[in-house]
Amino acid sequence: MAISALTACGGGSSGAGKAGDTDVASISSPAASAGSAGPSADPDSGRPQLRLDGSEEEHRKLNNAWVSCLQDHGVKTYTKGSAGAEWIFPGVNASDFPASAKVCALKQPLQPVETDPKKNPHYADDFREWIRCMNSKGLKVVGLPDNAGWNYASNNQPANSDEIESSCRLEAFSAKK
Repeated sequence: MAISALTACGGGSSGAGKAGDTDVASISSPAASAGSAGPSADPDSGRPQLRLDGSEEEHRKLNNAWVSCLQDHGVKTYTKGSAGAEWIFPGVNASDFPASAKVCALKQPLQPVETDPKKNPHYADDFREWIRCMNSKGLKVVGLPDNAGWNYASNNQPANSDEIESSCRLEAFSAKK
């Protein structure tokens, strides 16, 4: 995920000081200068990309922007977390609201490339390493047979389970040398 800010600073013009002159900077977008290029064939084009090493705050802000859009378009949601660090989640499967899902599709964050089985040829090995790491640090989980996720192996989990999950995911899916 890349977030950038563009700032335009007006510089002095040769005719500065004349009545009616203004210092205005303009920015043309690459799409506008591309001429007649049509929309991308990639349905994920334009969606925010989460980074494996992104902070929880970055992930929460992008997730909440998407779910707030869903909420604004009729999808029931719920909030979880402490004040100032709340996550908003769809209370139902967003695909049950196809019109809302379509309107908000460009806001739905893409998971980190490293955790996408279609883009990471070592996904299965990395996933198994993630499970092994979490278990070794006291977060008892069992991977699903298709490597699409995991379930808790017990109800007795450490207080820092979110931290364990994140650090193990970063360790397991990071590029190995």
